[in-house]
Amino acid sequence: MPCLFGDADQWKAEWRFQWNTFDSQTEVEIQICDDELKSPGLSELTRSRVTAVRKAKVDHREQIRSVLAPLLSGSSLTLPALELHRLASTPANRTLPYYASYVARDWSWGEAENQASLALALRALGAGVRVDSLLVLGSGASRLAVDLHLACEAKQTIALDYNPLLILAAQSVLAGNTLDWTEIPIPPISHAESTAATSCALPKTIAPGRLAGFRLILADALKAPFAAGSFDCVVTPWFVDVVPQDLHLLLPSINRLLKLGGTWLHFGPFGFTGPSPSRRYSIEEVLEIALQSGFSLGVPVSEELPYLRSPTNPQKRTELVHSFALKKLAEAKGTEPPAVLPAWALNESVAVPIVPAYVNFAQSTQTTLQILSLVDGKRSLAEMADLIASQTKLDRASVLGELRGILLAIANRSG
Repeated sequence: MPCLFGDADQWKAEWRFQWNTFDSQTEVEIQICDDELKSPGLSELTRSRVTAVRKAKVDHREQIRSVLAPLLSGSSLTLPALELHRLASTPANRTLPYYASYVARDWSWGEAENQASLALALRALGAGVRVDSLLVLGSGASRLAVDLHLACEAKQTIALDYNPLLILAAQSVLAGNTLDWTEIPIPPISHAESTAATSCALPKTIAPGRLAGFRLILADALKAPFAAGSFDCVVTPWFVDVVPQDLHLLLPSINRLLKLGGTWLHFGPFGFTGPSPSRRYSIEEVLEIALQSGFSLGVPVSEELPYLRSPTNPQKRTELVHSFALKKLAEAKGTEPPAVLPAWALNESVAVPIVPAYVNFAQSTQTTLQILSLVDGKRSLAEMADLIASQTKLDRASVLGELRGILLAIANRSG
């Protein structure tokens, strides 16, 4: 499995930290089940459900551990500042159990959802379109990437993602293995469906032999390690509105990867939720920025599609999904988005205000609490760095840089 990161140790540290957080939280949840099962007041019906949930938590942890085994071997980098920064950069709900749902959707119960997604993407791309080389940025568990590879009769497809759980699970499935997978819906549809055991595998319509030229890669999609003009088509499924990079920088980087005349295929909603109102783009603004970035005009096709509709989950979500295919007409000139950093990030002597994002984040780790306890609406970055440096004996300049990055990351993830 190619792992193409500029700093692989830092990437491994991030995901080992994610695993350790999930492992510890699962242990706490198992202990809560054990404690509640000791209660004499539980009905037999409730006792049987809690027992099933406890077993499912144990099973699911082992399933995720097995998938991540190549990543978890060896020594772990334990730098509190690094761990905190990476945790701050991860949306609050984007934990390992959250990502696990995508594995089940792509390779177990989501066939109707997967086929609807493929159909919409092909409508945008055009009937009978064939491409030689295809790059999927943020491919996730990679079912759409596989389906497009086959539908477009691509000679080479690279499915790239930052997330090792999704890519390693896809690698196992594409190798012909069957993954046992457990889901714990909250709330359950019924007592009998308090937990659900399923199997993730290639559908019978996809034989491993049909996937010649298809490759999975672990890498940062925002720093895609490919030469300019390498691909006929770049696909961004559920991607452009969730990455931290502004469209004014992201679209020129997509343009760079394409051959002249190549196609950018967008697929997904436009749910920009960052803290800056000026960057919560409408679909018309996205197309305008694309035009400025060397792409052709385009007409999107839009449809309400099911989203992560597990058969055991009563919360049936639907999303308005847009797809369009734009041609690369010219090389892009990268344009910086308007500067919208807060004053205290630009001037270390300006007081850092108390904002809801800091309050909401203050339960993450003890290190987080120690740092956020210094934010009182009066102290500047410089003053906080002085306090931390004096208490920890760390280099003040390093502390100042880490502190600025951590507080920005927490603020930006809040939406």
